[in-house]
Amino acid sequence: MDAFTSPNVTASFKTPVATHSTVVDGFDWTQPYPGSHRDGHMAYLEISQEMPLSSSIVENATTVLSSLTFGIPDSMSSGGQPLPMDPSWYICRHVFISTKPEAKLEVDGGNKCDFLSQTCHADLKTSLTQDWGKAADGTMCSALGFDAIPPSCQDSFGFARQDVMAFDAAFLANTTLGPVQTNKEQQQYSWRIGTGYQDPGDARAYALAANRTYLVATVWGYSQSGKHIQVPEKSKIMLPLLFLAVFLAPGVMANVVAGKWQALFFYQLYRIEVEAHGLENSRMAPGCAKAGVVCDMKAFMKEISKIRKFPVRGADGNPIKPVQLLDDPDFEKANWAQIGEGADLEAFGSEFDKIGFKGLMSNERIFKGWKQGDNFENVMSEAEDIAIKALAKLKADGREPADDRFNKMTAALKTHGDARRYDQAQKISQDFEEEMRKWGGFSVAYTDPIERPPVPGYRKIDGDQTIRDNTGRVGFDKVEQKVRDYVTTFNSARLSRSHVEAIIKTQNVHDHLAEACKKE
Repeated sequence: MDAFTSPNVTASFKTPVATHSTVVDGFDWTQPYPGSHRDGHMAYLEISQEMPLSSSIVENATTVLSSLTFGIPDSMSSGGQPLPMDPSWYICRHVFISTKPEAKLEVDGGNKCDFLSQTCHADLKTSLTQDWGKAADGTMCSALGFDAIPPSCQDSFGFARQDVMAFDAAFLANTTLGPVQTNKEQQQYSWRIGTGYQDPGDARAYALAANRTYLVATVWGYSQSGKHIQVPEKSKIMLPLLFLAVFLAPGVMANVVAGKWQALFFYQLYRIEVEAHGLENSRMAPGCAKAGVVCDMKAFMKEISKIRKFPVRGADGNPIKPVQLLDDPDFEKANWAQIGEGADLEAFGSEFDKIGFKGLMSNERIFKGWKQGDNFENVMSEAEDIAIKALAKLKADGREPADDRFNKMTAALKTHGDARRYDQAQKISQDFEEEMRKWGGFSVAYTDPIERPPVPGYRKIDGDQTIRDNTGRVGFDKVEQKVRDYVTTFNSARLSRSHVEAIIKTQNVHDHLAEACKKE
């Protein structure tokens, strides 16, 4: 029996703990190489629930799996299978994994591949293309499994050895193998990596899985039979085409502080949309529509959230036998009568905190037919479109949202933005304090608290007072300009740029909805 038994793998990915997706530049390989550029290629990252390992391998142990899957444009597939690939193509995917904290922070801050130097980009392209068709028998890939990332990439990404996935027309023609590289759903042979062996319920496994950064380099190349294809005039030299994608489980999407307010906004929006268009025409919470009922708040939150199971532990830290599993988050812990329909934000916030909600939601369960990249911009743009169309429909019918629902929705959205500001301020402060310690153990001064109930108060860095407090201390003259630059830009480390963009997007959606409600 394999350590990763198929039923266990399937169950562990049924409700992933975290998901992320990114657009991949790609081509129409149904045409002869080099084909034409085609939008719609995607890469997906999922982190599984804790998965028990086979007792034949190790007793009472679990692991957490991370999986990469890939999607292709709808026009290039049929019935869950890819259309036939032209035999002139050969494609290699090279996967590098970094555990370097700085790489994670850069990508989580929205930098994608930008944090890799131009030299790194150039060296990657060279290493992954220069020996195309010559590196080893049986493959066209220029670099092979376990080959190291170029030295010029190691300062920013860290040292990493690669795994390689290669496919051609014969691979895709196999109905079992083809979907591995062309279907976002988990397949028998999907690419996966575990976290080793841990005791059941050991939170360190999730920390290991969440703190990896994946660099996926896709080389769109020609096959052995495609070497002599006549290349268009604009590309005299036959070269494989390399595109990079860097991603990880996103911090900006799963925001512990702001997530509950975003979930409340989604619920109020859902109720307005159902009121406007009817349950059967709703673009939200397809699971509720499938059940044929308008979900109340508790049912809606359970429907859109990612829920994992964990065992109850005794005083010795070991799982109680027989094993009892609890939900995380546990929606039974809230007083839903106290929450009501979310008009009282203080009550909602305090009750929701009892649940253990961490902001983990599934976009596929929030929005019907979701196929976009899993990023904050796309999610909130979709919500904004739904809201504006629902409000327009109600107005056209001479109706207003019932139960003061519009004000509840915009209040939740405003609070979500305030929570993002709080979280942003915390991150900037923590990072700045760490920098000041590195620069010489200097102190940091803050403004008076900014209060935006029900969000906790927060303080901004007081740059002038910080400089006054440290002036005259040994060595401060050498870092004073760094302090001024940091405070002036308040984001020079670029660690929280994604949160700034989320705040701006949230405010824009709020303003647009307010304007839509005013229009006659």
